[in-house]
Amino acid sequence: MVPIVHQGAESEVLARIAELGSSALLAFDRGRHVGQLQFRRYEPGTRSPHGVWDPLYWMDFVGRAPDVPFATVSVC
Repeated sequence: MVPIVHQGAESEVLARIAELGSSALLAFDRGRHVGQLQFRRYEPGTRSPHGVWDPLYWMDFVGRAPDVPFATVSVC
């Protein structure tokens, strides 16, 4: 079992599943959760309020991000 807090609030996870079809890809080693990739809609300028350990992570490339198509998904 993986605590939901690793992906954000339950309402955020359910919204991502409804919008993107998935919230994350989880990795396990002999039943132990060892990693995950989270899927989120890319929103330029989004910054985690608590650094890399916050479920929001970082999406802000300080003006260096290339133009991306609408509905691009960020893998964090």
